[in-house]
Amino acid sequence: MQWSNKHSLFLLIGHSGVGKTTLLKRIITQNPNISIITKISTRLQRETDDFHQEIVLTTNNAFDHLESKGLIGPAYIKYGCKYGFLAKNCKIQIGDRVIEGVGLSVLDYSIACTVGDLFESQISLRNWLQKIVVVLLYAPPDVIKKRLENKKLPSPQLRARLDSLTILNTMGMPKDVPEHDYCLSTDKCLEDTLMELQEILDHEMIKEKNRNGH
Repeated sequence: MQWSNKHSLFLLIGHSGVGKTTLLKRIITQNPNISIITKISTRLQRETDDFHQEIVLTTNNAFDHLESKGLIGPAYIKYGCKYGFLAKNCKIQIGDRVIEGVGLSVLDYSIACTVGDLFESQISLRNWLQKIVVVLLYAPPDVIKKRLENKKLPSPQLRARLDSLTILNTMGMPKDVPEHDYCLSTDKCLEDTLMELQEILDHEMIKEKNRNGH
């Protein structure tokens, strides 16, 4: 289905390890007309990082320089690292890599999708957007624990994320549930979860077409 909405962001939120980035990569493959908002971070590299789309790793000094130039949107600190989102559709050089980013300023004329932690990303992005569709992903803590242990995170980050599982109940829902439009369990096969997420995207597209009188 072709998207007609010109002002939407789909934000996939959930605890680390719940499957946000995996779903993002697959849903973009199925919907090539949806852009990804690129995240900037000063954290260490992981084996699972996709440098072509979802994240740019940089130093604290480079992060501060980009932020001072207005290239990074609202930032926050997590696990001792700085995080933010590209605030413009821009081409920037970090080290020996040139990054062409889809940022928040392009949302006036495109559909975009990104992932974020349960609370920080949602708060910062809400300061920027006219419309946002929030999909809360969840899975039982024991499932998330296994996924986190397979991510090969640095020890301090792994400990912090495992400790933070205490905010989840036995189903994997946070005790303090952030504002959201949809809930989606990822404790099933990837293809089934992907199909449910695609149904959400299609449903929102149909709602927007009806609002616009198409």
